[in-house]
Amino acid sequence: MKASACCAALLVASVASAAGADEPSGRRHFFTAQVTEYANGPFAKQRVPKGDVAAFPEAFGTSGWKGVHVHLTDAATKGAKPTAAEIRKALDAFARDERIGTDDEAIFFFSGVGFFSRDGAAFCPSGADLKNPDSMILIAELVQRVKLIPCRRKMLVIEACANPIDARVALHQSEPPVGDSVTRPVALKKPGAFVLIEAASEGQYAYNCPNSSYGIATCQLLKALHDPEAAPDGRVTVAALKSYLCRTVPASSTELYAAEQKPVITEVSSIDWVLATVAKPTAKPAAKPAPMPGPSEVAVRPPVQSQPNPRAPTPGPTAGRPAPAPVMSRDHPVLRQAAIQGVRYGLSRIR
Repeated sequence: MKASACCAALLVASVASAAGADEPSGRRHFFTAQVTEYANGPFAKQRVPKGDVAAFPEAFGTSGWKGVHVHLTDAATKGAKPTAAEIRKALDAFARDERIGTDDEAIFFFSGVGFFSRDGAAFCPSGADLKNPDSMILIAELVQRVKLIPCRRKMLVIEACANPIDARVALHQSEPPVGDSVTRPVALKKPGAFVLIEAASEGQYAYNCPNSSYGIATCQLLKALHDPEAAPDGRVTVAALKSYLCRTVPASSTELYAAEQKPVITEVSSIDWVLATVAKPTAKPAAKPAPMPGPSEVAVRPPVQSQPNPRAPTPGPTAGRPAPAPVMSRDHPVLRQAAIQGVRYGLSRIR
């Protein structure tokens, strides 16, 4: 199966103590946008992952990702479509949502087609048109908008291709919202950390998993949330996820397609962040052996005597030796009869 038009980028923010990875301290939210069909020009020829990204909060649910969830998709008959205008509008509203606190965490997931323009990597929302720069969004703009979200720990995932499509075009970058437009600008002054992880290098394809409707990078991301190999201490941190993706994504693309797909990871901060916890499989306890008796117990126990078997045959005489004569007591009937006969014949004693 040929590669789908997808590359993944992860933007993670965390606040951690000097002792190690930071544990979650607030609620955890999701913002997802998914384009499953394109009708314009070269975008329609691209194979787009169609896995339902609305199910991602459930995948993260065991680790508490059950906060605010905004989902834009062109597959639904109702609701806002993931056009460039609607995405910008929804991100602005997300930044102003009073339910999102400064200590909360958020994941932003975008799935669709992407390409490299003269201005850099761009995401193609629903209705994207190369002749209309306003119909597309540069990744740099998405990064700036995500930074304005009040919560400091953030992950931005862009499941989109980053290869040139037909020709490189120039896109003007829309003005990002300024800090004054956010209702809580004070939250932006608190320290944060960002890590950018691109699932494929420029000029490489990002391939689909044959047994799923997601890209390889997304499959490995979801797998890491439940794989003990990604969490030696039971916690999936940003550092553990980075190591896991750098190892499994190239291995999967080589094994499945004999092609290179190498993630590009840019760390802006070394602060780590716990994304999920992994329950280690519990091993069944081994059966305990029966306790051996102590020396005192062996000493006081009488030896077990075997009972004679009445049906067992009487052992015969040993070869070469006469059988010993049976010994009879004085009360034996034969001896009593002999005594009577001895008295009758004048014998006083029977030896």
